[in-house]
Amino acid sequence: VDFDAAATMAMDYLHERGHRTVALLRDNERDYARGSGYVVTLRQRMLDRAAELGMRVVESGKNEAGRFDAAAFVRELMAMNPRPTAIVNQAGATVLNMVMQELVERGLDIPSDISVLSVGTFFENDLVVRPVTEIPLMPRLLCSKAVGLLVSAVEGGVDIADAGEFVLPQVQEHGSVHAVDPTDEAGLDVPPPIRRLP
Repeated sequence: VDFDAAATMAMDYLHERGHRTVALLRDNERDYARGSGYVVTLRQRMLDRAAELGMRVVESGKNEAGRFDAAAFVRELMAMNPRPTAIVNQAGATVLNMVMQELVERGLDIPSDISVLSVGTFFENDLVVRPVTEIPLMPRLLCSKAVGLLVSAVEGGVDIADAGEFVLPQVQEHGSVHAVDPTDEAGLDVPPPIRRLP
């Protein structure tokens, strides 16, 4: 998959629908700590493209395996001014489900109150609590192309040492992204969080 193109597509897709402040829900922290791989490429290119478009991106706290605080993420999201109008997800289904459940418990509707776009994931076989618009990894297509290359090498004697092609990403619409008014600086149309006195 052309991950540069996927990252650009994600930010362009949201920008075209009026989103100017978005939250990035990070993947497992060890993937970023390695400093290489598609997760790092996607994140950096999304941040770069957002800056080019004049968008503001706020990132979630660290997503350590099995220890992500979805309630804190949503609280922080709601306290921001302007509030993000979309969540760009890089996390797996378990973390995304926790976040979407927290949003529901706060009375927020996806996509009316906040949009969700997942990038570089593959939820076709994962149980997500609601369908999410996604720019997926497309493993079936990638495997099919890899097998085709291998067969051409084995059966046809084709030299595939330098063979390779980028697969262009695609948006799979599942109704979780809503267009917003880009001039609305208020962010989400929901009441501010209740502040508890000490």
